[in-house]
Amino acid sequence: MKPTVRRSSVIVGLVALLCGGSAAGTFTYAQEKHSDSASNTPQTAPGEDKESKQKSFTNADAGQCLDWKTSSDGTVSDFQTVDCAKSHRFEVSHRENLAAYPASEFGSNAGMPSRKRQAELSDELCKQPTLSYLGGKFDPTGRFTIAPILPPQKSWADGDRTLLCGLQVTGNDGHASTITGKAADQDQSPVFKPGECVAVTEKKDDNQNKQTDGDTSVDATAQVVDCNADHQYEVTDIVDLGEKFKEYPSTEDQNEYLNKRCTDSVTAFIGGDDKLYNSTLEPFWTTLTEDSWKGGSRNVNCSLIKTGDNNSLSTLKGSAKGEFTINGNPPPPQPSRALKRGN
Repeated sequence: MKPTVRRSSVIVGLVALLCGGSAAGTFTYAQEKHSDSASNTPQTAPGEDKESKQKSFTNADAGQCLDWKTSSDGTVSDFQTVDCAKSHRFEVSHRENLAAYPASEFGSNAGMPSRKRQAELSDELCKQPTLSYLGGKFDPTGRFTIAPILPPQKSWADGDRTLLCGLQVTGNDGHASTITGKAADQDQSPVFKPGECVAVTEKKDDNQNKQTDGDTSVDATAQVVDCNADHQYEVTDIVDLGEKFKEYPSTEDQNEYLNKRCTDSVTAFIGGDDKLYNSTLEPFWTTLTEDSWKGGSRNVNCSLIKTGDNNSLSTLKGSAKGEFTINGNPPPPQPSRALKRGN
């Protein structure tokens, strides 16, 4: 039995968007909680030298990496410059002195920019310098986000107008995740790990993370959840397309290669062809755009899904390796097959 691979325009658009869009528009450090009051701004840890922490921020330059701690309420502490080979949350690509910005909005008595203004500053001041910093290799739908961070509010009040541009990977909680190594040395593909279950939140008529496929617009975010919670797909493999293709492969070439590769992957993951057949689940894979390939991404995911009415993604609960439900029900019994290819 050869499982049917369904790649409807809605699902292709949805999953491609999930992988590339879930981290868009996030900011760190001073931006993790909107800094309208002192209680919402990052604070140094009790007993630590605040002056040294502020100096560490002010002195950070392109090519250096930064780390900090985030409490449950979003307060940031222990901000420091670290070796990029070690765990960190932010890689500095550019620094800007807002005091030199041709406007009075950053004068000595000005308050810190709003979150909306920070997003504008990221586009205006961070995007191009960061692309140059990476040598032009940046996947616009990849795992890294270009983001700005501002000084702690006390430093801002004391006249520090340093804006640091840089790269981060955003976690499920909306905060910058810890990573190791420099961004330029890493594959930027936004893939999930084998065995992880991913919940999809789909929305309509939202301008953020929107992908249009013909007349269909899809908005979605994705996050890893416990497989015993509701989810839409379970990842079975990470495939490096660079091992197969030296130049960018067309979507058709990717599909032709991944059809067999991912069918084999999900079959092995679930425990054999008979188990896959009786599960009623289907193999699915993501593909790379040419922009992503040019940006240095090479990895894609193989996954297990179940399509429902109108080619929507069904809700799964439980790992496909054990007992699970599809939209609240166990998989329906399947007809016996005259020929089986193994167990």
